[in-house]
Amino acid sequence: RAAFESRLSVKALETPGVTLAIEADPAAATQTDLLVKQVLGHMQTARAITARTLAAVDAVQSATAHGRSSFTQVESAVGEAEAWTSTMANTASAGSALAGEITRRLDALAAGTQTFASAMADVAASSEEQSASTEEIAAAATHLTQAAERVTQAARAFRT
Repeated sequence: RAAFESRLSVKALETPGVTLAIEADPAAATQTDLLVKQVLGHMQTARAITARTLAAVDAVQSATAHGRSSFTQVESAVGEAEAWTSTMANTASAGSALAGEITRRLDALAAGTQTFASAMADVAASSEEQSASTEEIAAAATHLTQAAERVTQAARAFRT
């Protein structure tokens, strides 16, 4: 409310001693104050959503790094499997160990992929929330602009 006062003093034509008093509508000032508080609230919500989005992006980056590591491990395991298969084709125990290793690494890859998918869902949800908050901020800004235009028109009416 500090930005709005019930009386405004304006110098008319820069003539010494001539002052024009304009009465501002206290209801409009109160409404504008409420709208400003709403916009600030929406901005705070948008900041919180942005922080959650950043956390989700960090989770996605971590999941991506884990997935990349898993893919590297699988690639390495495949190379090892080819070497083991060509050198120990007759050894059943070596084949069983290889199958166990591949299964373990594929399980790790599956876990990384699941984490990545979950993080992407979080990013999508955060983006939707941020979009909704942005729309609310835009609507409040439009309402503030209209209120400012009404105040400007009222001030012009008093000048003439």
